[in-house]
Amino acid sequence: MVLRKSRLTFVRIAALPVVLLSVLVGSPLARWPALEEGVELVGYVFIGVGLAFRLWSWLYMGERKSRGLVTDGPYSVCRNPLYLGTALIAIGLGMCLANLVVIILTLLVVIPLHVLVALAEEEHLEEAFGEQYLAYKERVPRFIPAPSLYCSRETIEVTPYIVRKAGRDALLVVLAPSVAGVVHLLQESGVIPVLWRLL
Repeated sequence: MVLRKSRLTFVRIAALPVVLLSVLVGSPLARWPALEEGVELVGYVFIGVGLAFRLWSWLYMGERKSRGLVTDGPYSVCRNPLYLGTALIAIGLGMCLANLVVIILTLLVVIPLHVLVALAEEEHLEEAFGEQYLAYKERVPRFIPAPSLYCSRETIEVTPYIVRKAGRDALLVVLAPSVAGVVHLLQESGVIPVLWRLL
């Protein structure tokens, strides 16, 4: 219960060492520019897919979260599309930095934390919705999407609040690789000291 209520705080705390290492640890792929660019490109794909999942989820969830169990749209193919989107974005950002340390830390800290938060959320939903949620849980996978299960309503209600929230998410994610690029340039020019390189 504590983890569920404090999930944003936990995620921010877990992200701090990742951010710090992204600034102070040099990219081990800097010696191979073509490989580095390829890894960055794949990172952008991860970010794009993750952002799409988050925006799609926000638009479908909308104000319905407080009114009942949402099981259509992205929630029809996996139970935690928001967490899936966040995980893909985190991995993508690590790849945009072309920094193996950041990618490994994301996989070992940020992703497991999201899994724990998702489990706490599911426990809460079981208590709130009982058999309805248990049936949904049995039918729909937790994280790996099952496109064959997709179903959607004809229309969805989207409020200005949700549009603002989704837009803010999108802006932060779109700006993050640019910030990563600036950090990389500052490291290469010696403005930010590189304390350690993996290779």
